[in-house]
Amino acid sequence: MSELEDILENKITLKINGNDVVVDPKKLRFTEVTLSRYEEEEAVWYDYFGQRLAEAEYEYEHHKLKAEAIMAEKFAEFKDQGGSDKLVEAKVAKEETVKVALEDALIARQKVKVLQQHLRAWDKNHENAQSRGHLI
Repeated sequence: MSELEDILENKITLKINGNDVVVDPKKLRFTEVTLSRYEEEEAVWYDYFGQRLAEAEYEYEHHKLKAEAIMAEKFAEFKDQGGSDKLVEAKVAKEETVKVALEDALIARQKVKVLQQHLRAWDKNHENAQSRGHLI
C-alpha cells in the first residue's frame, strides 16, 4: 500500500458531546467523474464539521473552566493549611483531581485542533476542486 493509501485509511473517530464524529480523509477525494457530486456535497460536509467544531470548542471551554475551578478550590484548601503560594501551587499541581481535569481539557483541545485542521483541508480541497473544474 502506498503512503497516500495509508493516510486515506486512517479514519479518526472523535467523541464530541456524546456523539461519534468521524473524520474520514476519503471524503476529500474526487476525480473528473465524481467532481460534480463532490461539489454538490462539500458544503454540507463543511457545515457539519463546522457545527461539530463549535460543539468541540464548547466542550473544551467547559473542561478548561472545570479545571480552573478545581485548581482554585484546591489552592484555597491548601492555602488554609499554610505555606507560601509556590508551595501551595506545587501541592495543587500534584493533586490527582487537578491532573485529571487538565488532561480532560487537553483531550478536548486536541479534538478542536483536529476539526480545525480538517476544515482547513476542506478549504484547500475546495480550491483544488474549482481548479480541476476549470481545467476540464
